[in-house]
Amino acid sequence: MNDIQLKNRLWSELGQLDRQLNYPWLLCGDFNSVLSSGDRIGSTVTTSEPLGFRGLIDDMHLTPLRITRCHYTWCNKQSIGSRVYIKIDWELGDIQWLQRYGQVEADFLHPSISDHSPILIKPFKFFINLMEHPKFKSVLQHIWATENHEKPMENVWWKLMKLKAKLKDINTYMASYHQHLSLGREELDIVQGQMKG
Repeated sequence: MNDIQLKNRLWSELGQLDRQLNYPWLLCGDFNSVLSSGDRIGSTVTTSEPLGFRGLIDDMHLTPLRITRCHYTWCNKQSIGSRVYIKIDWELGDIQWLQRYGQVEADFLHPSISDHSPILIKPFKFFINLMEHPKFKSVLQHIWATENHEKPMENVWWKLMKLKAKLKDINTYMASYHQHLSLGREELDIVQGQMKG
């Protein structure tokens, strides 16, 4: 919806639904709204534009999922001088959902013939370069030195679960770095495509 009144009604209805739910939930799809000025290329974002959507996210305590590939999820596919790229498709989880499924990320694929990027929800990645992080070896050695179960396989399972929890902060840092790198590459592709046109 483009009409601000219709959007506000949707935000209100989602807020009411949130107050009725008592279990983890994920909210996803085309919200036709940006969250910041960096969510659009080709036209400017006014300061008031993200307010209603931002208010909804704050009121419902939602957090966007970690994303991969395309940051800009919609394109008007017009000629170079009139082309606009926008991030309007979102995957948002509440606190309970993120605590339970925090390893999941949203992969926004290339749109092909559509004007929107298809969304693929997938498990969290382990970045190989994580092993090069200065804390990785000491965390691994500390976890692996502990013995909590008599059965060898239970002990391995327990160690892997503990390791996963301890490495979450390091992996989040690496994912954030990877996300900024992907966004930079995407913006470069867009600019180079405009120069060719």
